[in-house]
Amino acid sequence: MIDASDPNAPEQAKTVKKVLEEIGANEKESLVVLNKIDAVEAAAQQSAAGMPGLESRALEALRSDFPDAIETSAVTKKGLDLLKEKISAIIRR
Repeated sequence: MIDASDPNAPEQAKTVKKVLEEIGANEKESLVVLNKIDAVEAAAQQSAAGMPGLESRALEALRSDFPDAIETSAVTKKGLDLLKEKISAIIRR
């Protein structure tokens, strides 16, 4: 679970990935979840027209680094059904 609204999110995600590798857990199936996506999208929309702001560049970077990530928002409920489906599928295996 990555707090997509945190400016340090990419670095934190890299640190988590490194720790998972160090403990041998990187071999396990996992999901990457970009949470608080509503906050990032709202900030990106507020940036000046035609001038991507820091928030939109950060979101683009997260999407690029984690193309299979599930984008969620507890506030708007975006992506929660998909997340439940993915977790259920993993559990059934």
